Amino acid sequence: FVLHMLEELSASSKGTLTLTILSREAMLLALLRSVLEARSLARDAFRVCSGFSAILRILVKLEGSFSSTEPDDEQSAALMKLMEAIVGLVDASVGIKSKNAMNVSEVSPVLIPNNVVVDPSSSQLSSCDTPAPLNRNYMRQNGFYLDLSAAIAGTGLLRTALRSQIIALALNHVDPELKSLGAAEEVTGLRNPDAARFLLGLATFLCKEKKGEDLAQSVLDELLRLSKRSHASSTLSQMASCGLCWSLTNENEFGPVLFSEANPLQSKLVALLCSIAAFASSHVDFVGLL
Repeated sequence: FVLHMLEELSASSKGTLTLTILSREAMLLALLRSVLEARSLARDAFRVCSGFSAILRILVKLEGSFSSTEPDDEQSAALMKLMEAIVGLVDASVGIKSKNAMNVSEVSPVLIPNNVVVDPSSSQLSSCDTPAPLNRNYMRQNGFYLDLSAAIAGTGLLRTALRSQIIALALNHVDPELKSLGAAEEVTGLRNPDAARFLLGLATFLCKEKKGEDLAQSVLDELLRLSKRSHASSTLSQMASCGLCWSLTNENEFGPVLFSEANPLQSKLVALLCSIAAFASSHVDFVGLL
């Protein structure tokens, strides 16, 4: 019902930016988040009822809204509340509660499509039958974070002064201790290592903006700090076990950027891949590297 109401609100906006609609969408997303936090079955229903696609459609309806203009103060506040509500809902869908950090041991290993040959002895491959890990697996296999980044970029917000706030929000989505770029050295564990894909996606699109390349490079530097050998027992281990190697080499995710010599992020993406793959890689990761 709530997803249907969100669809109706998005349709009623007809591509125009209305503060009232943005506020109502954020309120409905917050309501949905509270339900997902309270009920495990609601997380399952969210995926089955195309909840992740509904999130993307909210942003797609705003496509081009800021291609050539900066949002005013009221618009900026409303847009950031909407972004925070979207990220909060994604948190809830994978079992992260708004006030309690998820136990790192609850993060499930990566699953891969059924038609891929796998090494049954790989520690990264196991089954999961509860909604939160199923949702994480859904996002991995469908490149959700890259699609979310593309939808945000499509609104034009990465061309505006809000890009720094959006990156800060993405850092917080990875772990609340990542309060700013450069905080990685103080982090001892990641609440949501899968969300590193969100940072990678935003960095990919930031590079296409005139004023975004420096920020994109800083984002990659932060991910490299998280994957340093000195973090082998903490953040590096988590990033290596969430299927990031597969995403970096996947032609439907970050593979085209990784293998493009013209892309200014290529060298750092290669360094990130080497760092993670050298620590641990499954049979599938190894095939991707080849």
